[in-house]
Amino acid sequence: MAVVFENEKEKFEFLPDIMVCCSSQKFEGLKYKGIPLLIVEILSYATQHRDRGLKLYVYEKFGVKEYWIVDIANECIEVYSNNINGKYMTYNNYTKGMTIKTINNITILVDDVFGVVK
Repeated sequence: MAVVFENEKEKFEFLPDIMVCCSSQKFEGLKYKGIPLLIVEILSYATQHRDRGLKLYVYEKFGVKEYWIVDIANECIEVYSNNINGKYMTYNNYTKGMTIKTINNITILVDDVFGVVK
């Protein structure tokens, strides 16, 4: 499923690995034309520059509340959050043994994420 970010000057369309969308009215076929609450990208060698560059810029600018980059090779999760006026105010890097508290205070153990991957 694609997500479309658009304003009067720009249009971006991505296929995130995971996204949480809460407005069913913003789906147009297989595209979501709204701002997801959370986007998760699984980092790979081929996508790392795009995930940490263009996608980070677009997600931040258009107001995605949380953006996670899951780095399987280094077993860490980068979490960009607290998006205020198109800028992430908080960045945290979570590794084994740590707990991530997400939107709505849901907790996820980093060990559980990487326990499924391997």
